[in-house]
Amino acid sequence: MPSSAIDVLRAVFPRLSSESITALYEQARLTEYPDKTILVREGESGDTLYVIVNGQVEVSKLIDGARHVLDTLGRGQLFGEIALLMDRPRQADIVVQGSVMVLEIDRDLFEEHIKAHPETFAEINAHVIDKLLNQENKLIPHLSDRGTTAGPTQVFVSYSRQDQAFVFRLADDLTTQGIDVWLDQRKIEVGTIWSAAIETALEACSAMIVVLSSSSVESPHVADEVHYYLDEGKPIVPVLVDACRVPYRLRRIQHITFVDTPYQDALARLVDRLRALG
Repeated sequence: MPSSAIDVLRAVFPRLSSESITALYEQARLTEYPDKTILVREGESGDTLYVIVNGQVEVSKLIDGARHVLDTLGRGQLFGEIALLMDRPRQADIVVQGSVMVLEIDRDLFEEHIKAHPETFAEINAHVIDKLLNQENKLIPHLSDRGTTAGPTQVFVSYSRQDQAFVFRLADDLTTQGIDVWLDQRKIEVGTIWSAAIETALEACSAMIVVLSSSSVESPHVADEVHYYLDEGKPIVPVLVDACRVPYRLRRIQHITFVDTPYQDALARLVDRLRALG
C-alpha cells in the first residue's frame, strides 16, 4: 500500500490504537476503480466499508424517475458504513467520478478493529447521523410535492424468498418514490403470528405487486396471495424478473418486465402504473 493509505486511516480513525491502524493497513484491500464504476447500488446488501484514499465518488438517489445528486465524497471520507452499523440495505448509489482509490474494510475487520472501540464507534455513529440529516435536507425540495402524486395507500408485495435481494432493492426504490410498500420481512414484528399478519395485510392493502420468477411461480404461498386478490377484484401489477412461465390467470394482466430492460426504466414504468392505480 502507498504511504498515503495509512496516513488516511490515521486521519479518519484518530482514536484507534496504532495496532488497530496497522492491522487495517495490512488487511484492508486497496483497490483502484475507473470512471463510472458503481461501487454501491441503492437497495442492495453490503458488507464493506470504503475509505477514500484518492479521487472522488458521487452519491445519488432516484426520485420520481429522476436521479438527484446528494453529495460528492473525496479523500479521507467514508461510505458504506450505514450497512455495517445498521445492517440495512445500501441507501444510495455511489459512482466513481474520474477514478478513485479506496481501502475496502470488510465486516470482520470492522467488527474487530472499529466497532470494538467505543469512542471510534461513537464517532462513526455521529458521522452517520450528520450524513443522513444532510442528505435529508437535500431531498426535501424533491419530496415536498408528493402529497398530490403519491400512489396507493399501501402496496402488498408477493414474492419468493429466493428473490429477496431484488425485492428489497425494489421496495427501497419504491419507498423513495413515495409508494407505501408492505413487505412481510419489514412489517411483521417478532412474536407476531405470520399467517395472521399476512391475511391482515392482504385485506388492508389496496394493490399488489407480484414478483414473477422461476421460484415464485412454484410457490403455493404466492399463488394463494395472488388468487385472493384476483377473487377480491383488487388490482395486481405483475413484475417479471426472469424468463419464467407466467401463471394463466396473470397472463391477461399487463406486466412490467425487468428482463432485458434497464432497471431504472422498468422502475419508472412500475411507479407510473402504481400511481395510476391510486
